Amino acid sequence: MPEINLTEISTERLSDDFLSVNSCGIQEISEHDRGSVRRGGRVDYHILYVARGICRLTLNGERLEVPAGNVILFRPGEPQEYFYRAEDKSVSHYIHFTGTGVAELLERLGIGDIRVFDMGISGTYEEVSEKMVREFTMKRQFYESWCAAYLHQLLILIGRKYALRYSHISRSAEHRINDACRRIYENLPNPPSAEELASECCLSVSRFTHLFAEVTGKSVVVFTQAMRIDRARELLSATDLSVREVAEAVGYADQNYFSRLFKKLTGKSPRDIRRGD
Repeated sequence: MPEINLTEISTERLSDDFLSVNSCGIQEISEHDRGSVRRGGRVDYHILYVARGICRLTLNGERLEVPAGNVILFRPGEPQEYFYRAEDKSVSHYIHFTGTGVAELLERLGIGDIRVFDMGISGTYEEVSEKMVREFTMKRQFYESWCAAYLHQLLILIGRKYALRYSHISRSAEHRINDACRRIYENLPNPPSAEELASECCLSVSRFTHLFAEVTGKSVVVFTQAMRIDRARELLSATDLSVREVAEAVGYADQNYFSRLFKKLTGKSPRDIRRGD
């Protein structure tokens, strides 16, 4: 990966926006050691994601070797002292950000107090980060809003990983359930049963259903039902399909049952959604 080293523009600024990216980038450290020492910290927030290699961090007077897959979060005014050795061939994703809603958002996501968190190597994080860096670099119309949206996604991803990790769910189990969720999403008209999904995950049905509820917060039936209704809402809003056709598209052969269920879960009838009510 070529080094993306952005010139930081107003990285010390504060913003009245809810969430705003001051600068971001991806650095491949392979020729020279790189790092920063700011004992007084910054006025904004700073996230480092170690995609490859090792970040050598000083935290509360202790020197730590932070390997790939870890996120480091610095809050305003917190000392920052870290560096990467060229010999480690590290890759670092960084974001400087600010906003009136940052503290509230971090608390809501359950990551208000984290400093260093091993979330594991995440292709999703890297993909979203790369999109944000492209937007920030190209500075096309509304790029600030795109960058804020991508940052929001990354914070949600960290929050989700953090919640799963501290509920004692292993990464292997998380991946299995995520695969099961994708299988349901890709087959909404005729989704696989819990028995089929359990077999694909190499788990007993009881273990699978328990794990599924731990990861998603819902049973397989409720999760599938909610996904079907969400998809039906999209079709009712964005297409000219009849209510019957929408019901069939998400796997309900009985239009009346579909309409009753839709209203129960959304508070509106399919025809209300169609009318834009």
